[in-house]
Amino acid sequence: MAQDPDDLVILMTCGSQFEASAMRELLGSGGVFCHVQGEHHGSLLGAMPIIAANLMVRRRDVERADELITAYRTGRPYVDHPFRGEITGQFPEEDGDDDSEEEDDDEEGEDEEDTAAAPDVTERRLAAARSYALFPGFGAGSFYARAYAGGVLFAAAEIAGIYLLFQGAALAGVALIACAVLFDRWSAARAILARPRS
Repeated sequence: MAQDPDDLVILMTCGSQFEASAMRELLGSGGVFCHVQGEHHGSLLGAMPIIAANLMVRRRDVERADELITAYRTGRPYVDHPFRGEITGQFPEEDGDDDSEEEDDDEEGEDEEDTAAAPDVTERRLAAARSYALFPGFGAGSFYARAYAGGVLFAAAEIAGIYLLFQGAALAGVALIACAVLFDRWSAARAILARPRS
């Protein structure tokens, strides 16, 4: 009996559901249909790798899938990917064009753009840290800013404030929680501004 090229065959077994999902997206971006066998069973059990996550592709796509995975693991760009220039940044060079002076000018402009973008990143990090300080609270703003000692201190202060609320000292509890949140916002902002951009 002849083998049907549309039959699904096991291409590989992944170490985790996360790896299986990443490989499925990789194959899908290369135009290869992929099914993850055991995906839903594994998600019921969480991160425990009890059920194997098998990548299954059509028999006719096995060779292409192997090429995509090998290219991904070795860091090579996909040779025949339709958007190769956009994804890898490699564009074919035109014959006879000498744009070396223009390239130097472009590189200087890129450096200026990088320094101009730095405040935007810092502002986003500040906004995120301030938001985390409000919700969920409990020192999350400081934890986000990698000021772990402050995060623990503010979390303890908020827990103490909640304890005071339940003990009937509402004013003291609310004041302690409010101070912890405000100082968490301040501490997170200070930590972000003090740390160089990575």
